Amino acid sequence: MDELKTWALNYFKSRDAFTKSIIAIEDAPDGFSIQYKGRKDKVVIVPQIASASKEAIVTSQCLVTLNEPKNIDALIARWPEFKTRDMKLIFVLPSQPHKKWVLNPFAHARVCDESSLKRGLYALAEELP
Repeated sequence: MDELKTWALNYFKSRDAFTKSIIAIEDAPDGFSIQYKGRKDKVVIVPQIASASKEAIVTSQCLVTLNEPKNIDALIARWPEFKTRDMKLIFVLPSQPHKKWVLNPFAHARVCDESSLKRGLYALAEELP
């Protein structure tokens, strides 16, 4: 989890390089909170989606996980919990820091057919070498 958390911290800090809108970052046992000008986001680090608590899903604005087939399968199995949340899921390979894909389950559920959910998610994941 440390490697994934370090990746996530570096990702959010680099995204803020030009806007400088991060006021503070507070460490938490399951991730960290980012205080921006005007809002606070909770980022939860979950190496395995299957082990993500309901609370982590409901209270976070972003969930960072590994880009692995078992995580995609777990997301599909738990899709009803995720599809109603306007949040970001970031799938990463920490060994390749610039390789990631981001999913907003709420937006994805609105524009995509659930019958092709598995095929679509695997297609997104396979874009990473």
